[in-house]
Amino acid sequence: MKYGSLVFVKNDFKEVKKCLERNKYIEDYSHKDVLEVFQGNLATALVVEADDMPQDVVRLNSMVTVSSIFGWEKIFQVVRPKDACTENERFSLCSKIGASVLGLSEDDVFQYGSPADSISLKIVKVDHYHDELKGAMEIENLPV
Repeated sequence: MKYGSLVFVKNDFKEVKKCLERNKYIEDYSHKDVLEVFQGNLATALVVEADDMPQDVVRLNSMVTVSSIFGWEKIFQVVRPKDACTENERFSLCSKIGASVLGLSEDDVFQYGSPADSISLKIVKVDHYHDELKGAMEIENLPV
């Protein structure tokens, strides 16, 4: 890990803790394993104020580009569980992929998949521009 541990903004950290608490009794064992590792990593996570957050760290609502050694790339967004929509490449922070990348940064490599079939993926790019766009869209959609 580039920063030595996972890095979170305070609000994201609270959201992650709530999500993990709600998913405590999940039955999907491979998903449960990912969440247990994620929860273990939270014990050593660095929690910072929004102004101190490095721009290359994956946080809630980040657009994340990952690549594999096989040459393919995938772009997706990490969101709160209520905003997840796999058809639109929006994955919950408590999904396997969301829990795998949240708090990591550009150039970090992580394992994804079941233990027998896991692959190494690299975070190529992290974008936060959508936060500004989302705020603008909410303002535009206010009733007049």
